[in-house]
This record gives sequence, structure tokens and C-alpha cells, in this order.
Amino acid sequence: MSVAETFELRRGPIPDAEELVRYGQAHPDAPEIILSEFRRQGAHRRMLERRALSLDRKELEAGILSERIGVVCALLIALVGFGCATFLVATGHGVEGTVMFGLDVVALVSAFILGRSKADQQQ
Repeated sequence: MSVAETFELRRGPIPDAEELVRYGQAHPDAPEIILSEFRRQGAHRRMLERRALSLDRKELEAGILSERIGVVCALLIALVGFGCATFLVATGHGVEGTVMFGLDVVALVSAFILGRSKADQQQ
């Protein structure tokens, strides 16, 4: 007695036409079930990809908004610091106003330089 086994190696998610015919002979609804499942799986995969792209876009927009808010807050803090320094100098506290002005400038310059160097390192 001899036994022969065969197997087919195919690529892709759906069977070829000959195999679909054999499935149809085994069960009349099988080809339609296979093709509808293939369509459903494709639609599901595309929906997941769209959702992932949407989340990536929202993450990018949130990062941009956060950066803009940070710049506006830094500008407001700097203006308040410069205003206080100017007020101190105008009211006769020249040394204190100058020191405050200098610290404000040093803080802004160092934040700008450090911020740029960190951004360059992340790229």
C-alpha cells in the first residue's frame, strides 16, 4: 500500500480560483463566505490604519499647540521681568534693576540655546 501526500503553498489571504471551486463543491456558500470575510478583514485593517493616522495627527497637533503655549508663556514672563527691572531702575534701584534685567536676559538666552540644542539632539 502506498500513500501519496500533496500540499500547495500559496501566497495571499484568499485561495486561488481552483481552490475556491473545490470549496464550493464542499459547501455551496463557502466561496462567498471566504470572499466576504476577506472584504471585512480589509475594511477592518483600513479602519485601524485610519485611526492610527488620526491619532498620530492629533499627537502632532497637540505637540505644536503645547510648544506655542510655551513660547507665549515665556514671552509673558520675560516681559514681566523686563517691566519689573525697568520699574526698579526708574524708581532709583539701579543695581537691583540691572541685576534683574541681566538675569532675565541670561535666562532667555540660555533657554533658547538649550532648547535648540535639545531639539537638534532629538533629530
